Amino acid sequence: MGQEKLQLRSAAGRLLILDWFDRLNWPTWPRLVLPPGGAGPAELAAWPILHDSVAGEGPLRGVATALAAATSDWLLITAVDMPGIGREQLDFIASHRDADHAGRLWMTRRADGIEPFPLLIHREMMPAVQARLAAGRRSLHGLAEEPASRVVDAPLHWSEGVWQNLNRPDDLANYLK
Repeated sequence: MGQEKLQLRSAAGRLLILDWFDRLNWPTWPRLVLPPGGAGPAELAAWPILHDSVAGEGPLRGVATALAAATSDWLLITAVDMPGIGREQLDFIASHRDADHAGRLWMTRRADGIEPFPLLIHREMMPAVQARLAAGRRSLHGLAEEPASRVVDAPLHWSEGVWQNLNRPDDLANYLK
């Protein structure tokens, strides 16, 4: 992307994550997971920040960091570079928590495959996450192979914009349009 995704701003200069969080209307403060030593923008000073213990292990390390700091059994996790995820998607995946009492991780499936975010995960999944990291298997998609994982079909009415990922400058330009 050429810059920290947490620093991405709208044409008006506001952090995209602030716009996104306002749209989510979530009842609690989010916890941000950053790389070791990473600092968030000043506008996010009130948000709790967690730091990965190891650099370069991608989103799976972030999930491990969030699980290690969890104050509840269940965590709902999403990515800062997927601003198309809205409250509907978070509520949808969270609603599956009690659908299968053996399920300890929930992801969605769309037409072209599994989408790991948003992710609903129980702290009992920590050993599986740690084992994957130790084996160098850092794919979040791979967590779907775990016995306690469940994958549910995303509703057909969700647009492709839900899954937009801001990885390149042109992705950001298209999103801002």
